[in-house]
Amino acid sequence: MCLSKKELILFFYKEVDEEKLAYYKRHLKSCKKCLKRFKEIEEVLCSFKKEEILIPEEEKEELIRNVLSKIEASSERIKIFDKIFNKIKEKFIFLARLSLAGVAVLLFVFFFWQVKKESWNKELSILETEMILSSKELDKITVFDEED
Repeated sequence: MCLSKKELILFFYKEVDEEKLAYYKRHLKSCKKCLKRFKEIEEVLCSFKKEEILIPEEEKEELIRNVLSKIEASSERIKIFDKIFNKIKEKFIFLARLSLAGVAVLLFVFFFWQVKKESWNKELSILETEMILSSKELDKITVFDEED
């Protein structure tokens, strides 16, 4: 039985275990049809391999310097954004604390006002009661009740 294209490609890249690799080698030695197909696939796949590009040492160093300077510039921008973000965060925290303090003061004033208002109401009701009692007392007093 002949090998499939997939199997031939896997064999080319040696992406199979040792047992299958040995089986494929034996099969290619005995099957001229598969060997021919493998040679065709090998030719196509080898044409895709990239040639190594040689870059002169000076150009490599210049390229590395350029890349490093861009990385450094990016890291500087990140540092600037971090500083801005931290300042905004600090202001937000300050405003949040200030708002909470304001709410606490308002609640304290409201509570104090309610307590004071209640106290005033009690004092007024006591005064009212005293006035009513005093007026009743005055009604009872007559000119003849006075002591001689």
